[in-house]
Amino acid sequence: ELAPVIHNYMLSDYQPVDTVPDDLIHTLKTLKSQGYVLGVMSNRDKPFSDYLSELHLAEFFTTTICAGEAGIDKPNPGVFHYMLDKAGVSAGDSLYLGDNYYADIVGARNAGLTPVLLDVDGIFEDADCEVIQSHSQVLTLLNNLA
Repeated sequence: ELAPVIHNYMLSDYQPVDTVPDDLIHTLKTLKSQGYVLGVMSNRDKPFSDYLSELHLAEFFTTTICAGEAGIDKPNPGVFHYMLDKAGVSAGDSLYLGDNYYADIVGARNAGLTPVLLDVDGIFEDADCEVIQSHSQVLTLLNNLA
């Protein structure tokens, strides 16, 4: 009985605000300078490259994918394979960082990528994957995997 109320609230009153965490730019610069192929994928319907430019993030990504472009939403493994093909990388050599356990972690794992959960607020206490609280922790994680 609450579902329609919540749905109406989300449509009319919810005003999400995207932010760029302080450590994100440094992390992306470091990863790019180390030769990593970086991509970003969203379940959005339409391309978002212009929005990444507004946030001063576009320069870091070689590939951007919206699920609408692929015709498949996360967690379907097909959208992950679509991105891998577009980026020219293999699943076994790829790490996927996501902030939604169900869409990102389950989908990435089912597509053969190594999933890492960004869980800033500690929502997913029982996550069965690597969990980090900040983007900068990706650097340490990658160093430990090497």
